[in-house]
Amino acid sequence: MSFPIPWVGVRRVAIVPVFNRHIDPPWPTDWEYQVRSRMFYDPDPMTGIDRSFQNYIKSLSYGRASIEGEVFPPVVSDGPEVNVPAMKSIPAGHGYKHMVAVLPHSFGQHRGGHAFWDLSPLNGFTAWARVAMYDDRALTVRQPIGVWGMEILHIITEFLDLYNTNPSVGAYDVMAGAGASVHATAHTKSALGWLPQVGIYVHSGGTSNVDLHAISLPQPPPPPRASAVRIPSRLNAGHFMVEARLSLDQYEKRDGPGDGIPADGVIVYEVSNVYSLFLRSIPTLTVGQKYENTAEGFSVSVMQAGPGGFTISVRSTPSPECPRIKEQLAALRDALESETDPFVRRQIRAQISSLQAKARRLGCPA
Repeated sequence: MSFPIPWVGVRRVAIVPVFNRHIDPPWPTDWEYQVRSRMFYDPDPMTGIDRSFQNYIKSLSYGRASIEGEVFPPVVSDGPEVNVPAMKSIPAGHGYKHMVAVLPHSFGQHRGGHAFWDLSPLNGFTAWARVAMYDDRALTVRQPIGVWGMEILHIITEFLDLYNTNPSVGAYDVMAGAGASVHATAHTKSALGWLPQVGIYVHSGGTSNVDLHAISLPQPPPPPRASAVRIPSRLNAGHFMVEARLSLDQYEKRDGPGDGIPADGVIVYEVSNVYSLFLRSIPTLTVGQKYENTAEGFSVSVMQAGPGGFTISVRSTPSPECPRIKEQLAALRDALESETDPFVRRQIRAQISSLQAKARRLGCPA
């Protein structure tokens, strides 16, 4: 399994408008300007809100990631293959590794969002993505910027899709929502280097009352708030994440096709590995509601709502294994007291450390 490449700082991307000679009309005289606007700065004529990919990625990353690059002259393809003609059209020595082919619309076969990476170099490119300006041939329905987000994140970070699990986190993560123009989960943002670990509270047992700071707000959160809560699994090497989602910005609000989270509230999801997330809180939790996992021995209750988040209570019950672990630790400590051989003492200390870690994972009293 490949691991994602963090995206912190500026990444350079070549942008190439591409038209299919057989199905697309001639491009408007200002087409390069339209493509450049969608990528870098695209204010809504009515509200002035920036709808560009640049604004989207800066919002998701809290300003830690951005993009720069050139919009090259449009290319005409003789068939559905657009990426190879686009890559070959750029003069040698361009210095780019990533290329985004921008179609006029996504209607029809081989025209949807797509991405490939870790390829043999073609004219210097090792990764490419395909997106569109519109979703219809009449060029009236804008393609959700979440499609651009998913495909460009693929080629720059090599982060895989998250929609191949059931139940997936869906439209709570751009990498799972099949083009949903939303933020990513705390899990994805952490993997990409956007969410500082200092903001994630690790629940180690007992009862923890935590003020969650909505993931769409600037991070890290002000003390004593937390970006998310991480709960280690007792049954496997995975863990659970708890976070607050609120429709506080243009991406989390449900105000257009492909926009917005399913509901405001607290979500709980299980992380089996970096690309396997399972939504466990169905439906999304609101004040007075609880998620309970008896097999794992914990529950999450939403106590109250506050400005920009929720107060939750995470409660773990000690595992039935705890008394036996306590006895084993006591025996090992007694053995350590009487042992004089340095090599054996190191072995005993390692055993104690391993058991202590297991006790913490199982929520055993200290």
